Amino acid sequence: MLRATAVILDAPIGLSKKIPVALDLRSAFNQAQDGQRPDLSKPFDEQGAATDEQLASTRDELIGVIESTITRGFRPAFALSATFAALALALALCMRRRLLA
Repeated sequence: MLRATAVILDAPIGLSKKIPVALDLRSAFNQAQDGQRPDLSKPFDEQGAATDEQLASTRDELIGVIESTITRGFRPAFALSATFAALALALALCMRRRLLA
């Protein structure tokens, strides 16, 4: 949320578009159920992102920031899972050699 807020605050768009987008984004986050990703492009599209290049760029940056934050959040879990899988494989190979010997 902090990084997303920073993207909106730093965006090179006017307050007349920034405030409605921010309020609509808040509503989108509040309406999304647990575990669901809200439609973050809708507030930008409703404010004219189809014709406003800066607004479209801000939308794309915001979505990219959120996706990269989520991806980084899962990296330690994936690394731990891969470590457990490698240990299980090593144990299985050791047990196989003992059974065959």
